[in-house]
Amino acid sequence: MEVTTNLYDALVALRRAAEGLPVAIWVDAICINQADVGERGRQVAIMRDIYSQADTVRAWLSRADDPVIRRGFEMFKILVAWRFREEALPMQLSPEGGNETLANVLALELLFRLPYWSRIWVIQELSLGKVNVLCCGCMIT
Repeated sequence: MEVTTNLYDALVALRRAAEGLPVAIWVDAICINQADVGERGRQVAIMRDIYSQADTVRAWLSRADDPVIRRGFEMFKILVAWRFREEALPMQLSPEGGNETLANVLALELLFRLPYWSRIWVIQELSLGKVNVLCCGCMIT
């Protein structure tokens, strides 16, 4: 079966992370016959169940071979940590950071322009999973 480069990269990375142990992976692009409108409709109807029953939902953003994407992902991890600690905005993203802040914000913007965020399932994936893991190359949050 032909898959996109991004999906291939994700499957290779997930296989490496499993360290040779068996792992069940459900991938909508593979597990749903995308050419069959009826099947797609039936699968959409049970998407809530699929994501809420998964042990872990891993969302693959990109290979992160672009240094700006890597920087954006690092800033995203900082923002997530900041949000849950309810502390002051990190210096890397505060207005006092000057040009460094601008570069970091632009990197975040590029990260959020990746194709992943335009997918229909994103909200369900990230809101229904018991444990959510965002993967960007070998970086994980």
